[in-house]
Amino acid sequence: MKRVTGTDIIQISINKGTKGETKILAGFTGRKFGANGFYASPLYADQYEEVQTSIVSVATKLLHKNMVITPRVSWRRNQDTYLFIRDNPSYYRNLHIGNTLQADLQLSINNKYGILGMGAELNKQFLVSNNLGNRERTISSIFLDQHLHFAKDSKWKVSFGINTQYISDIKKVKLYPGVDMSYQWTPQIKTFFSANIGNRIPSYTDLYYKSPAEQGNPNLLPESTFDLRLGTQINAQQWSIDASIFRRMSNNTIDWSKDSINQSKWLISNILETNLYGLDVIGSWKMSSNARFSAGYMYLHNDAKSNIGNISRYALDNLKHQIKMGLSIQLPIIPINVAIQYRYNARNTPESFKTYEGFQQHHLLDTKWTYAFKSVNISAKMYNITNTAYTETGFVPMPGRWYQVSVQYAWVKK
Repeated sequence: MKRVTGTDIIQISINKGTKGETKILAGFTGRKFGANGFYASPLYADQYEEVQTSIVSVATKLLHKNMVITPRVSWRRNQDTYLFIRDNPSYYRNLHIGNTLQADLQLSINNKYGILGMGAELNKQFLVSNNLGNRERTISSIFLDQHLHFAKDSKWKVSFGINTQYISDIKKVKLYPGVDMSYQWTPQIKTFFSANIGNRIPSYTDLYYKSPAEQGNPNLLPESTFDLRLGTQINAQQWSIDASIFRRMSNNTIDWSKDSINQSKWLISNILETNLYGLDVIGSWKMSSNARFSAGYMYLHNDAKSNIGNISRYALDNLKHQIKMGLSIQLPIIPINVAIQYRYNARNTPESFKTYEGFQQHHLLDTKWTYAFKSVNISAKMYNITNTAYTETGFVPMPGRWYQVSVQYAWVKK
């Protein structure tokens, strides 16, 4: 049995020896926070939100000859309360209560070609909301995938599969295939490739939300995506590097937009097409047994054929350059780890957004000190050390310098 008190999660594991095991998970989280700028204009400084989430899950793993059978059932409840004016709830208040029931069955079978995986999932969603109405949605899916095993000394790894999905809102069956493969040139160097087709279903907020600042659209279509990635990993004794290029093509991309910065409401619709491509490089260097340095760079370019307003909230407002650097040092004698993280973000910013402070580009510096002793973990974090004023995607002004202290105690009953 394991309990993590910081997040109020209880997990129980029952081991059945060679026949398998059963896991029972129950958890609850609650958060209360200021929501200034999350949904409406940041000029209204008294916005407030509370979120409560409960989850219960039971999963069993059964072993039978060359087969592993994993059935699972779960229930998740989420309650979200939003107040436009914290001290005056009657002015504008949203209350959403959602319940999700899920049952799935997965099978893994060893065959002469490798490992065959198959399964089915049924997801039932219920929503009660004073703004979005009372809604129900059923999502069912069946998947099949094969991991190919070649000769023991083969340098190839290949897996492919397909997911069949039915959504009650759409009343159509959709197929989503995918493939992943890699080639191991040496024990330290590997090249990989993946291609996958996916989708995004409009949320109830996308479809039905109404407020002084936003207007949903019940005629939204699902968003479809096609992702390609090609890269190389190098893992040496003291250092490693992971570099890849990628492309993401989307049709009917869902996004909120305005015709001008002065327009009162955000409107949501399907963008005709977006084409995002870029590169991602991450490296790590083990300087000594007690110190490690890491660095990364990402570049993104977004071409879009858009039929929405001039101002995009998410899909067309992406990072263009991002640089990350980090240093982690384990102090001698005392069990304290010191970590420093630097980030540089430069956005693909339209001219009209440059009035938002720090939106186009900003530099951030964070630090974390961690003390670990047996079952106790104490950490002290300082975010935005330089007190930089900046604005993130969605035009949410971010906090200046702020601090966090946490204490964790892990109790494990053997």
